[in-house]
Amino acid sequence: MTARYKGTHTKLHFKENTIVLTHNRTRQKLTSVRAVVEIAIDEIEEIIMEKQGLVQSGYCFFRRKGVQTNHATHMALRTSEYAVMLSKRQYKSFLKLKAAVEEMQENMVILDAFDKQAKQLLADPEHSITFAAHSGEVEIQAHAVSLHYNRKHNGAKGSLTINLNDILQVLVHMPTTEKGAFIVQYMGFQPAVHSRKEPANELSIKSANNYNYLQEAREIIHKLQDLQKES
Repeated sequence: MTARYKGTHTKLHFKENTIVLTHNRTRQKLTSVRAVVEIAIDEIEEIIMEKQGLVQSGYCFFRRKGVQTNHATHMALRTSEYAVMLSKRQYKSFLKLKAAVEEMQENMVILDAFDKQAKQLLADPEHSITFAAHSGEVEIQAHAVSLHYNRKHNGAKGSLTINLNDILQVLVHMPTTEKGAFIVQYMGFQPAVHSRKEPANELSIKSANNYNYLQEAREIIHKLQDLQKES
């Protein structure tokens, strides 16, 4: 993601996982700040915003982890090099920036959780994580993914184990008017033509909970593949 915002005497560039504040000469002289300040998204503990008053400008202050502001005055926050002064119009656009940063932080927390689970699997090849679908279960191990079928699967019995290196793509289709599905596309698999039976590389999904859980399964599989490529 990349986006640009303009405050009073400061330009903000939101790029990838970093916020870059560029203070102009007027701002540098008024508040003795550096010309360019970079803030990593994962360093931000809180975004504090204040609307413009009758006399004072509004501001957007990026509080970093470990920095306490309990006793800080509005003036101290407003003039910090980690803040952008705002007019009424600018304040509205920075509310959108705040929402975007907080959404990115939430996604980063989720991705960190997937990364942790994948590393736990790699550290213990005997360990596995299981996710339920309507017509079976998905079992993920360090080097393989297994589909275990139940009686609701009308196309296969028992289990299918697929080497992680053979997996080309994992798809998760949301259940809508038609059935949803967890699909593992892998090298060498040939689906039956014109068959009404459920393919062996699919498990059906019928609920929103199943769909959400299997989205997590897909992300962990992809994370395992990425980690193995890096090693």
